Amino acid sequence: MNHDQVEVDNPNTSQNKFPEGLLDWAGHRSGGVKKMFYASSGRPAGVIFTELLRMIDRWAASLSIDMNGAPRIILLIGGPGNGKTEAVEYALRCLDKHFGCDEKLLLEVSKMYTGLGDKPSPRMVEIECSKFLVGKSLSIKLVQDASATDSGSLNHSAAESLINDLEATKSMSLNAIYIACINRGVLDDAQIIALDHKKEYTQRILELAIKAASLMPDSPECWPLNQYPNIGVWPMDAESLVSRSDLEMLSPLEQILDIALSDSRWSEYKSCGAGVYCPFCSSKKRLETSDYQRSLIKYFRWYEIASGKRWSFRDVFSLTAFLLAGVSEIADDSGDPCNIAKNLVAAIDNPLPKKNKNAAALFYLVSMQYHQALFLRGNQYDLKQLKIDVNDVKLHDVSAQQNLDGFLSFLSNSYVERIPSTLDLQLVKICEILDPALADSDFMVDLSSKTRVPYREVDMRFSQSVGEGLRYLQQYQCLSVIETELLKRLAILDYKLTNQEYLSKRPTSAERILNNIRVFSCGIARRSIAARSCTSNDYELLSNFEKVIDGDNELLHLSAKEFEKLLNAGKFGDKFEVQLNSTFGEPAPQPERRALLTTVKQRVRLVEILPKHSPKNPIQFLRVGNSGLENLIPLTFDLFKSIHELRNGMMQSSLPRSVVALLDITRAKLAGAIVRNDEDLEGAEIKIGVGNDTIVREMDRFIVTRSGGAV
Repeated sequence: MNHDQVEVDNPNTSQNKFPEGLLDWAGHRSGGVKKMFYASSGRPAGVIFTELLRMIDRWAASLSIDMNGAPRIILLIGGPGNGKTEAVEYALRCLDKHFGCDEKLLLEVSKMYTGLGDKPSPRMVEIECSKFLVGKSLSIKLVQDASATDSGSLNHSAAESLINDLEATKSMSLNAIYIACINRGVLDDAQIIALDHKKEYTQRILELAIKAASLMPDSPECWPLNQYPNIGVWPMDAESLVSRSDLEMLSPLEQILDIALSDSRWSEYKSCGAGVYCPFCSSKKRLETSDYQRSLIKYFRWYEIASGKRWSFRDVFSLTAFLLAGVSEIADDSGDPCNIAKNLVAAIDNPLPKKNKNAAALFYLVSMQYHQALFLRGNQYDLKQLKIDVNDVKLHDVSAQQNLDGFLSFLSNSYVERIPSTLDLQLVKICEILDPALADSDFMVDLSSKTRVPYREVDMRFSQSVGEGLRYLQQYQCLSVIETELLKRLAILDYKLTNQEYLSKRPTSAERILNNIRVFSCGIARRSIAARSCTSNDYELLSNFEKVIDGDNELLHLSAKEFEKLLNAGKFGDKFEVQLNSTFGEPAPQPERRALLTTVKQRVRLVEILPKHSPKNPIQFLRVGNSGLENLIPLTFDLFKSIHELRNGMMQSSLPRSVVALLDITRAKLAGAIVRNDEDLEGAEIKIGVGNDTIVREMDRFIVTRSGGAV
């Protein structure tokens, strides 16, 4: 902990041993929603320090010295699960410490939020601290949730109440502090109402706050807000929880993993009822190695930058709990994940009483390991056809048939039983972006500290048989004990299916089953291998895109030049062409009705993002066009990937929809700017229809030319 951080209690919501105690970290349980001064809610890992919390401590210290030397109106912006309530409570702790309140301030505020029974918390609480301060004066107005309405003013909406709060700050005394947690929706509504009612002061504050929270290149400073040194704004939903804002400080995700993997909360490895077959203890053991932990953090980070969505605390805690403890919905009566594993181990070779579920026990154990659970949604197969094939091919070997039944049972039920609904969509997207099972066969991967091979070496062997793939990997000891056991059984199943009896009687069904088993086995192996080196789908592009976000000038310059080629037309990209009589989103007119503007090449330049007191900018921008108007284009991962693939020979017709839409919007904006600017139109041509008529702008006038000359 940094020397300027306030020491606070660091309670866990459950004192149960991990992994059982991790179940309460899930967003739909006690760790999901933070209530003011309820230690057992919303703080499953204690206080997790972010850039904002570190800044709040310095802010409170500054206020205790000079009330006019720091913002006194604090607006914390973000959606549910972003830690706004935690930030407010931490701010009160810091004020209590630096103003010397001896915890009297905390006691005073906690009385207003706890012990209310079924009554809702008040929208605003006011605390007068002079009664327990010596030689200092301090009053605090606190709005813990600005999306709530005031029970005393039911006629006012949440947005109207916020406007009234901000209007009141015009006459706020020097010793007063106002702190509010605000959703972006309430902020937007309040700005509209303030504009309609001509509340100029509040409207201006809200306008600047919204601009500051947007984190555009030209957005104003957040803390303090431009032109308003007494106001501090912080967009909490823009602050990354999975990357470091300061190289010397752990990211929030690193802090969470340190707590989740604490030796003091876990039993000794192999000591639980499932022994070495416990997927949760095995995951903990694997993540003790720094390489594996760094790779898991990369998965979180790369999902964030590729999807363009920031992780919230609620989502990070929920996914961490899922990866390290599974879900309680399939737990036994005790709810202990290790007992689940123990029961599954006992069921592996027990054909009764739940034949199919017991047959799938080993599959479930493998899938509960963190590096397999993260990509559980990637196990997509044609289940209808697979069921037909399994019924068509009946094996004489009872053990092999049980493994085949288990394979089908696992694929048929794993999504329903294993994935919480709150995480399902995220896990689908994570698989689309990162699943190592989908990674290019040319990507290099570490099988050991001394052996690095392309995925092709692994794929080639599993394409021959599961047994061949397993024999190749066993020498490098890169698979877990459970994975090795499962692949051994699948190797036997593979061998039985290649028996001439089945290939001659049911060749098509047997071949399809074999293909599914080998693809499944190779996916298991790939995900296990990639857990150390993070060699995921698109990992090279994601690594470079992360450098772009961090401001790598060489990659930014290359991206700008490639986008310039994509935007412009002509053999050498030396002309800009756009249809003038079509609107974005509408079908193009018939060729004889088209008006095509052709002008000089439109330039694409880098946008310099100046350092300012705000969260780190989550994306870079490009400035497009020759006119004085600002056309800023976000450099998204989809655009960055498309630029790379075009450079490697991809056709423009294969561009993803998001990039096509971005190009169409950009061209439309540029066309609007060009036709309204005489200088930009000079030398431009407008071709009408399919004939030879062309309108050109020369010498400050328009001239219509035909193939025979000018008219």
